[in-house]
Amino acid sequence: MKSRPDPFNYLCVFLLCIALSFPLQIMALYGHSPLEYRAILGKIAPLNWIILSLATYTSYLALRASRLLLVSVPLLVIAVTYNNWLVASTGLGYSKMTTGLASVFFLAAMASFARKETLEVILKPQMRWWLTPPRWKVQVPVRMKLFLKNSKEYKVETFDISENGAFLPVSASLISDELPVGSQCFLSLPLPGLFYIQCRGEIVRSTRGNGNYPAGVGVRFLGMNHADRKKLTNFLKAAAEDPKRADLASAA
Repeated sequence: MKSRPDPFNYLCVFLLCIALSFPLQIMALYGHSPLEYRAILGKIAPLNWIILSLATYTSYLALRASRLLLVSVPLLVIAVTYNNWLVASTGLGYSKMTTGLASVFFLAAMASFARKETLEVILKPQMRWWLTPPRWKVQVPVRMKLFLKNSKEYKVETFDISENGAFLPVSASLISDELPVGSQCFLSLPLPGLFYIQCRGEIVRSTRGNGNYPAGVGVRFLGMNHADRKKLTNFLKAAAEDPKRADLASAA
């Protein structure tokens, strides 16, 4: 899934509208102009601040299809429903019919989001391909050594590389015996301009070869410092701008 599914985009926009509705309601009820922002903010009730903050945070989670949506969405539903009930029972400028319809509309909107397709993306991080940085087929020498006693050093070249990791071709016989998934290692990558990147890595996947990839392991970069991260980002930007680099690897 190379792009974010539409339900997550709709949820993000809907929740941002919910958050904006509170200051807009204050402006409509009290006749404030947008320039009177201090008076507007001062009239937002504590519970409304909670809903506003929760709606904004949940909209951010929707952009990432985070599992935390399974917590924040129910909390938001409870908070909005309770707030509408409170407004209806105290008669603060809205009738019970108005608050009731608002609650039904909000619940229907949130229920429409809880579909099998969206829940599958939330529960399976591997389906969130839009969050994966582009991978470039660039050959960079790599020295790799596992954090194990008497582990030997492997000298390989990247098949492709991104800001978060790289795919390293290795012999299929080494994958299960010497380079199992979950192993952590030390990585050293020399870049053009006499730059070296050194960091920890974790083997997160392996393949014995298919149509797109040779036999090898996928390594995720861990603990990379800010300076090295910047060097790698600049290197990849240069690769992206090079017209000769027509071998962009799909994020999928």
